[in-house]
Amino acid sequence: MGDEKLTSKHNPISKHYLVDVFGCDESVLNSEKDLYSTLLIAVEEAGSTCLGGMARSFSPQGVTVLLSLAESHASIHTWPELGQALIDYHVCGPHDFSKFMSAIQKRICAKKIDVKEISRGINN
Repeated sequence: MGDEKLTSKHNPISKHYLVDVFGCDESVLNSEKDLYSTLLIAVEEAGSTCLGGMARSFSPQGVTVLLSLAESHASIHTWPELGQALIDYHVCGPHDFSKFMSAIQKRICAKKIDVKEISRGINN
């Protein structure tokens, strides 16, 4: 650490997208198989490389999917009974977030989407 001062003028090492989706298809949000393939397709269409992943269904409902990416990670956690899911997409390097979200939207039919984009790290 030293006397360096960080300013708002920096190049981020990565982008971290936090996505809340509402009004989704309950049956898709409760399907481990559908959500795994949805997230895998989304990261591939965005230009990311999946290194592996896992999915877990919960009782009485809900699913978590986590993909390890060469560029970082992607995950989705669902609450089917509420029609909601929380999606996390953290990537470094080239990617197309609009393609990622288009693939997600197409498969889960969200009626409302809230996205927060966070720049992470500094690349001088």
